[in-house]
Amino acid sequence: MSRALMSLPLVLLLAAPPAPAQATNDESRLLVGIIGGWIGGSELWSVRQPVFALGGNTDEFVLVRDLRANLTMAGQLTYFPTPGFGWTGELTYIGLGSRDGCRLAVDNGDPFNQAACNAIAGRNRAASAVTASAGVVLRPQSRGDVQPYLRANVGLAIAPRSTTAMTAFFGADDEFALVIYEEDDSQATKPMGALSVGFATAPRAGYQLRLEARFTAVQLDVVTGPAPGGSFTPPRGSKWVFLPSIMAGLDIVLEKRRGRRY
Repeated sequence: MSRALMSLPLVLLLAAPPAPAQATNDESRLLVGIIGGWIGGSELWSVRQPVFALGGNTDEFVLVRDLRANLTMAGQLTYFPTPGFGWTGELTYIGLGSRDGCRLAVDNGDPFNQAACNAIAGRNRAASAVTASAGVVLRPQSRGDVQPYLRANVGLAIAPRSTTAMTAFFGADDEFALVIYEEDDSQATKPMGALSVGFATAPRAGYQLRLEARFTAVQLDVVTGPAPGGSFTPPRGSKWVFLPSIMAGLDIVLEKRRGRRY
């Protein structure tokens, strides 16, 4: 009997479930959130453009346009019909600011062309795009303290400013201008997609935090060759550009499934 009484605490300890199994986190089901951060740049297009010079000569500009790193921000709505699978919709602002470059590959000493090329070199242009997309979210650990997830979206991007137009402004008050490529009036919505991987915290007091790495692909208009002599309309095409980003966000949990509290 004494041996049985002495072994009873050990039996109860082994029979009791471990402490972590006695309580689980809430499971978020419907979320609305905002996320923002930094988005990287990419090369956009480059071309060698002949330009008329003094004395009936022809200079040649080597023109380059790159997308520079900028800010991005998104609003999201996500619903999880099952613990590990969800639907998501997103409106995203993408900074598509560009940086231009120019050098004279052929220089016949025309001061007007020299000043125009110098004005183009290093010039930054502000631009932006708005995307609307929908997709799916995979969440293997819906009640963990840290919840990894994979998100895939597809949609449309609207870039209201041309990515092919180029004009050099120079002089003390930019009183001189040399049009290289005219504005493209055929702007339209372009396809886009995004693949994200991230981590979210468990819901706490109706909110959760997220950290996310994302790759966004957007189709943009590009210059594919030089404009013919006397024309400001170059041949144009489309190109997929891939933009990496790092983002952090906050979600408001509108609906959740409670975990165990015992």
